Amino acid sequence: LYQEHTASICKTNGMCFHVDHKTVTQYVGENDQNGREVYVGDIVSDYDEGPKYKIEYRRDPNPSFQAIDNNGECIGYYGHWTPSLMKVVGNEFDNPKIMWEDK
Repeated sequence: LYQEHTASICKTNGMCFHVDHKTVTQYVGENDQNGREVYVGDIVSDYDEGPKYKIEYRRDPNPSFQAIDNNGECIGYYGHWTPSLMKVVGNEFDNPKIMWEDK
């Protein structure tokens, strides 16, 4: 069954899931402190109740994965922050308001 704006994601075991293609993002190549894969659009925190950062891919000034604070400022380029020391607490698609809970 085809639906506009959906895509099928299939695992190697044959299980397939229909997803909104706008929510499929790139894996950054690292896992968080709980072993969960970190993707562009994920919201991470380095403390349980601490500030939250959205993972983005930006081309300026250098193409890289970046952690962005809730003011839109880059707090570090990949290599300057370590996903394995952070925890994924949500993502911009399922819980977009989570970035502003601490304000």
